[in-house]
Amino acid sequence: MILAAPSCQLITMEPDRQEAIELIERADLLLIDGDSPEARELLEKALEVDPLNAEAKRLLMGMDTRAALARGQAEPQVVKSPEIQEVITLARQAIEDSQYELAERLLRRGLSIDPDDAEILSLISTTQAFRSRSGLFHSGI
Repeated sequence: MILAAPSCQLITMEPDRQEAIELIERADLLLIDGDSPEARELLEKALEVDPLNAEAKRLLMGMDTRAALARGQAEPQVVKSPEIQEVITLARQAIEDSQYELAERLLRRGLSIDPDDAEILSLISTTQAFRSRSGLFHSGI
């Protein structure tokens, strides 16, 4: 995938990230067809290639939740530390205020506390997407 940087210079997506995206897309199709074991394998491989990939983590979490519900277990309650809750609240506010760099710094600090927090990983992806769009608009593209 080729993206335009704010300086109108072309950049390419890292090969590892592209490989992770392709693995996730294949896993998603397998999940639709009901092949959870192979989909799990592909998602775990995607995380080996791109350990911070929020989509792969989200899909795996969904699979785990569905499996727990199928076994009759209640959906697990996630208890976040006050520090993580504060980071998420501040980052959401920064995103709303279009302060994407601040939001990303806050979220990275949150990852240093809990590297597996799916909400933080998802917000990082969202922030990066907004930053990308913002850069394209500012460059006149």
